[in-house]
Amino acid sequence: MDYVQEDYVLCSDVSAWQDNNTTQQKIKFLKMVEKGVKCVMIKSSQAIYRDEDFDYNWKASQDAGLLRLAYHFLTWNHPARAQAEFFAQLHFASLGDIR
Repeated sequence: MDYVQEDYVLCSDVSAWQDNNTTQQKIKFLKMVEKGVKCVMIKSSQAIYRDEDFDYNWKASQDAGLLRLAYHFLTWNHPARAQAEFFAQLHFASLGDIR
């Protein structure tokens, strides 16, 4: 399968759900790059909780050379404003990416 096309950019969405947290294995971002992925959307938080793999995913995807975007997964069991404030206060390891 050809993962790279001239008319679009291949981007992936990742979170703690993409791996088995009972093992040490994590997402292999270099393999994504080998397949043509150029950017990755990383779940940073949901409701008022930080994604447990965010720190690893944020750094490892940068080390692989991917453009990164952090996103928040909105839920309706907490006020939207509290969730927006929680996401806004998260500290990201580097500037220059999208959040």
